[in-house]
Amino acid sequence: MRQLRRLFFGALAVTFYRRLIVYETRLDRPQVGPDPGFPVELGVVSEEELEDYCRLRPDTSRDEVRRRLERGDRCFAVRRGGELLSVRWLSANRADLPYLGLSFALGPDLVFAYDAYTDPGARGARLGTLGGAYMSEQARREGSRALLSTALPENEGGRTLLARRGSRPVGTIHCLRLGPVRVPIRRLPEGYLGPVSRR
Repeated sequence: MRQLRRLFFGALAVTFYRRLIVYETRLDRPQVGPDPGFPVELGVVSEEELEDYCRLRPDTSRDEVRRRLERGDRCFAVRRGGELLSVRWLSANRADLPYLGLSFALGPDLVFAYDAYTDPGARGARLGTLGGAYMSEQARREGSRALLSTALPENEGGRTLLARRGSRPVGTIHCLRLGPVRVPIRRLPEGYLGPVSRR
């Protein structure tokens, strides 16, 4: 039954209907990540490290990375010996959702986490969890009250990981895709996502 459901919504996603679950991580207490068992460095990726980032993420173009940096998004990183091993992006302005083809303004004191990736050779050391905790703690210290993220309903592994990290689902965004037209349907509490534009 689960497989049939996945196939059904997969077919809809290819045609005219897509949906995402919106998760919230409250930032009302310090965020502490796990110890990976070896020395790492935590920080943000600078424009001078563009080539390093693109080596880790060859599926993301340099122009896209520059666009993110220019609009003020930050890429938080976990390094070992200077080598990028795990990265994730944070926006304090908009929730950009390429899967839906939409972009939403964020509500007050909210940030949006997206596009997390850990080098396959470094997986198992919980570097993604460590990097996520570091990013969340920086956002908390800067005054954000919550961090938002999204997951596909069919992505059970991703949803389980979010739950383990203390995130909880707060609603959904549905999108009807009719050629170039995007019709968003929000099922979220007030104040989470503001005006919408086509991405």
